[in-house]
Amino acid sequence: RTALLADGLRYEPQSAPLQWELGVAYAELGDAPRAEARLRAALRLDKWNASRQAALPELLLQLAQLQLRQGKAALARGTARRGLALYADYSELVRQAPIPGTPANSRGFRMMPEAAAAAASLAELLDGRMAAAIP
Repeated sequence: RTALLADGLRYEPQSAPLQWELGVAYAELGDAPRAEARLRAALRLDKWNASRQAALPELLLQLAQLQLRQGKAALARGTARRGLALYADYSELVRQAPIPGTPANSRGFRMMPEAAAAAASLAELLDGRMAAAIP
């Protein structure tokens, strides 16, 4: 899957959907640095996509939880830190965005509650509170 998506990006490097899907594929493979790079690229190309902005902390939370279950606590903490940094970027965009429902914000860009919940869980993982709950 990653080879096909990367091949597609050679023809369409400015495709946010291809960048996003490649990032998701890397996350599923447990490759946090590559996942983050592709997901960030997708958001640079389509930064006002609230559903993708909100999905990012959730994806990295799932990856960090997988890494914890695999006994890779240091990697999980790194993934959690990356997830929180991306959430901070999203929060800053929300702060800068025009008021939802106005013509300047016709896409309804806003903070999605699931992103805040995932960020809280990522913070718990960094505190070590989540590690005890992962079998």
